[in-house]
Amino acid sequence: MDTEFKPINNEKMVLLVGETAFKYDKLQRSVDQYFTSQTRLNELFSTIQQAGLGNFTQDTNIFNIGINCESLEPGSGDWVSGK
Repeated sequence: MDTEFKPINNEKMVLLVGETAFKYDKLQRSVDQYFTSQTRLNELFSTIQQAGLGNFTQDTNIFNIGINCESLEPGSGDWVSGK
């Protein structure tokens, strides 16, 4: 698994975190709303926790270290591992 972040250049990309798939654009909107609503961040952390990927409710450091995932860009046909 890569330790480097890779930029997402396609808003239609799908991220697979464990067994849970997220549409990038919807995930990004939830993260963006953190700056205006702690409730939305808690919803995001709850989804991550429900997917069995740990308890991040008190650890906002995940935005610095990332979460191991796979990404699928429409038209590429292959999942790519990263953070």
